[in-house]
Amino acid sequence: MIKLKLLEVNKELIKEAEDFFDKDYLKDLKETKFHSYEDSIVSRYMVSKLASEELGIANYVPALDFEEEQFENFTYAISHKDWNIFVWISDDFLWLDIEKYKERDESVFEYFTDRELDILGWKNFTSFYTWWTAKESLIKFFSNYQLTICMMLRFLEL
Repeated sequence: MIKLKLLEVNKELIKEAEDFFDKDYLKDLKETKFHSYEDSIVSRYMVSKLASEELGIANYVPALDFEEEQFENFTYAISHKDWNIFVWISDDFLWLDIEKYKERDESVFEYFTDRELDILGWKNFTSFYTWWTAKESLIKFFSNYQLTICMMLRFLEL
């Protein structure tokens, strides 16, 4: 079972999310996710809604730090960018990432090896988004298993 939600953050969703969580949770989230608070709170609220609607788990509160999450009956992932969120919940492991298409300079290609750039078609912006989100998804997946960043990067090098 996999359930997904892709939506735009708006003021109504932010209000619903803030009404759902307690004040301490909101305060801690603002402190840790100050640069993306609105996306973060709505994403976590959507995880809670999916847990309730799909799994019958009422009032589920996702951990603030994903690495502290205790997955037992299901897993979830959150990806957000510029008021767009993608949330999934599943009884299996699947990791996803979204990226908003926008004009970028060539410095983004510094995150790829020469071999990866050859596969991309050398600094190909169309392929960039496919490969970038794939790498981000793998990083999220393996970070759940507490691998070091060095091991992840070695694995991710194509």
